[in-house]
Amino acid sequence: MPDYIVTIDRNSGVVGSILAGHIGLRSVVSVTTINRRMPDGSREIHFDPVSAASLSLLSGSRALVLICCNDTGTSLGFVVNHLRGLGEAGPLEIKTAALYTSYSPAIMPTYYGVMVGRDISRGMNYVISRLPWMTSRWVHVMGDERLKRPN
Repeated sequence: MPDYIVTIDRNSGVVGSILAGHIGLRSVVSVTTINRRMPDGSREIHFDPVSAASLSLLSGSRALVLICCNDTGTSLGFVVNHLRGLGEAGPLEIKTAALYTSYSPAIMPTYYGVMVGRDISRGMNYVISRLPWMTSRWVHVMGDERLKRPN
């Protein structure tokens, strides 16, 4: 049982809040990652300033790091590696979870609900565009890259 659920980006906040209420937690820690594709093809990722500060509050706790859609594993891996890098100032235990995960992300979550490409034959773009808590105008930061991949 986690002491805290750490949700990644805006779509995970809804899922994390529902899960927190279901298991008796009163709140979640929400972080925002900022991903940017560089001209050389590499990816730059970092936290917004508020998110980085909130993670220091998890010292000595058990944390469940939750992402709604774990497509490449970049954001999930970034948050987990940051928490592990805190050493004794970070959580004692870190588990990971995703509502949806692709079949080959950089980091496979400890727990997941649906594996896209195995449990359902549709692509992640299909899943994301049909989540009930997403607005019809929601655009993934790197959505143009996702659309280039076959569904």
